[in-house]
Amino acid sequence: MENSDKSSSSRSRVSSGSHMDVTLVGNKNDVNRTFCMKQNTGTQTRFWPKGSYCIYQNQGCPKDMKSGAVYWDDENDYNRNINGGFLPYGTQDQNTAIYYCCQTDGNWYDSIELPVSEPFHLLTSSSTDTPKCQMVKWALSYLEYIVFDTEDTNNRDAQKDVHLFLDGEKKYYCYYEECHRTMTGLSGSFRSHKAAVNEMDPRSQYCSWLITLAETYNVSLSFKELTIPSCKDTFLRIYDGSNNTAPLLGTYCGSNASTEIVVLSSTNNLYIVSNSGSYARSAKNTFTFHAQYNAENLTEFQPSKLPSVGNNGSSVSKTVTISAISTTPAILPLCCSEGE
Repeated sequence: MENSDKSSSSRSRVSSGSHMDVTLVGNKNDVNRTFCMKQNTGTQTRFWPKGSYCIYQNQGCPKDMKSGAVYWDDENDYNRNINGGFLPYGTQDQNTAIYYCCQTDGNWYDSIELPVSEPFHLLTSSSTDTPKCQMVKWALSYLEYIVFDTEDTNNRDAQKDVHLFLDGEKKYYCYYEECHRTMTGLSGSFRSHKAAVNEMDPRSQYCSWLITLAETYNVSLSFKELTIPSCKDTFLRIYDGSNNTAPLLGTYCGSNASTEIVVLSSTNNLYIVSNSGSYARSAKNTFTFHAQYNAENLTEFQPSKLPSVGNNGSSVSKTVTISAISTTPAILPLCCSEGE
């Protein structure tokens, strides 16, 4: 209903900086949305990975995804609902219903792999206690919302089964953009992405930086700043090569994350991966680093013994080809082991 006496909090609105194609029309009570719908699916050779997120439904859900719906009891007076083109499965008449396919077999904080060459949205899931953006490898996530001003009298807004996360009239969405960078200069620096200052900022970030030089060089990496207070779903990993299948030089978090660390690659590539974890309410718990690198003339490395940590917590030694030089040993914490 168009009513100029309504408070601004009860009118339709979108979160600040929203990336969605949304227009508020009338007296900011009507929401005009557009959708991009893929019609030709072809043969499905890959399935949606396990996690905690939803997508729009198109007359059926992919394997291992559950169906659910949200119903909007749109305004009775001055109702101007119209639709056209290809839309998500549901009903669009005087009121609106949209169906979703939701994956609930995993955790939002376990990173999944999706194409990230172009920005995209995923939908939050009602399977979590609060709105969470599913972590996606090599992508930043931004939590966004739309508030829909629906009928004021005897409102019949409703939900069915698993659906996107909602809090009253506020529906939550997640916007993603890639965060893997390649550097080829003989020297340079890079930082962790800006820390979240509230729960609507980028939340968990699983990002990478590849340093790749001419074959006559190796890479020397040091840190001006390195703060990773906890090993709970946060870490910085450094690989002696061009991707995360290369030998792991070290995982840094907690007490072994120090600016005293200096890493020297054995090849012309160094690959750095960071997982910043969840939004931290305390500044002292904020994941942050500032790294710098320089090209060094390629030299031969001799085997050396570096201390490591055994599964029982005891100190052991192993022989490796030294390519990480650090006054603080590169420790792989049990909380952050590969594959978890």
